[in-house]
Amino acid sequence: ASGGAASGEGGVTFVGDVDGNVTINRVTRPPAKSKKPPSAKALFKAFAAQLQAVAEDCSKLVTRGLNLGGDVHQKALRLAHVYVGLDTKTPQTPRKGKPEPRAEWRVLHEAKATRSALDVLFDPQARRVVLVGEPGSGKSTFLQYVTLCLADRLCVEQDAPSHLAGLKVPDILRRQRVLPLRLMLRDFAPSLDAGKS
Repeated sequence: ASGGAASGEGGVTFVGDVDGNVTINRVTRPPAKSKKPPSAKALFKAFAAQLQAVAEDCSKLVTRGLNLGGDVHQKALRLAHVYVGLDTKTPQTPRKGKPEPRAEWRVLHEAKATRSALDVLFDPQARRVVLVGEPGSGKSTFLQYVTLCLADRLCVEQDAPSHLAGLKVPDILRRQRVLPLRLMLRDFAPSLDAGKS
């Protein structure tokens, strides 16, 4: 059966078909534009509760399938207390001069030293970063640590207690003032329809 739509007062739209499938959408008018956009501080304050929850969640050490031998009364290990930086085998592209032929470039740069994953992530020359590695190599833990540091900094600016008090945070993370958005793809995976991916 074919569908139809009807609009009502106050921006309400009814969409449906003759089989009884009806969707009601309410469209509200956007608020009047303010004279200037909100400050970064105001935006971070609006996300303060979410940032505190993210920082708390990320501060916990995830040990899937690993029994650390502690009893239930023992205080949990915190990620920032045991985290070790992740290194990558990311080659650095030449910044100046004529680009090298692809094959020569690969051979030349694969033999060079590793780069810190933090340096790669916050490299101003890198527009996109893909972190690839074997299971258990530290990809998720690295991103959890970065999220913890970014969220914690913004929480402290809102007078919340720090999860990193007394710990050394890498300079490159202390300089960042960005809002971390944590999306756990493994939580979405079960709901994905194989035919639509």
